[in-house]
Amino acid sequence: MKPRPCGIAASIGKTRGGIYIAATLIYRPRRKETGMKSRIGHTLFIATLALVLGPFVARAQGFPDCGTCPTLSCDETCQYCDGIESPDGGCSNFAYKSCMDTGACIKPGCTSSWNQTSSIVRGTYGVNLYFYCEHHKVSWTTEADANQCNISSYFWTRSSCVDITDYYKIQTGNADCCDGHSPFVCDHHHSC
Repeated sequence: MKPRPCGIAASIGKTRGGIYIAATLIYRPRRKETGMKSRIGHTLFIATLALVLGPFVARAQGFPDCGTCPTLSCDETCQYCDGIESPDGGCSNFAYKSCMDTGACIKPGCTSSWNQTSSIVRGTYGVNLYFYCEHHKVSWTTEADANQCNISSYFWTRSSCVDITDYYKIQTGNADCCDGHSPFVCDHHHSC
């Protein structure tokens, strides 16, 4: 005779990877039951579990984190931890506010137009294979939003490290894209 569920222990939390729900069924020895009565009881148990835990999952997953507001519309609502944060990234209580209230968000209807304002080469290196090689250039690149869509001027420019393949070579034998002959000169820096 199989044991049957007689209760549940459940917990809900938030981790860095997302929301988790842990539910543990508490079992006791099963009396012999057959037919419609046992199926109704099991279905009722599952439905009750979904009704009790469902709103908590929807509430925790429904809104983006307020830290992402600089990339969201000012019309968006975001969530932040207004309680105790656990070491695993969970939170005891979430609160909600408008992205406009964070001081950095995209004006409704505005589309950013990013234009490169500077690019400084920080390194060059080669990727060598037997018959083929690539020469890479690594640059610190800055772009400015011509439309200034964010309400915070801090987000009107952005910078990033850009790695591009600027030359390649195909040859018989061992191809070398850092052989010292222009444009295949390398300083072997792979990042900014």
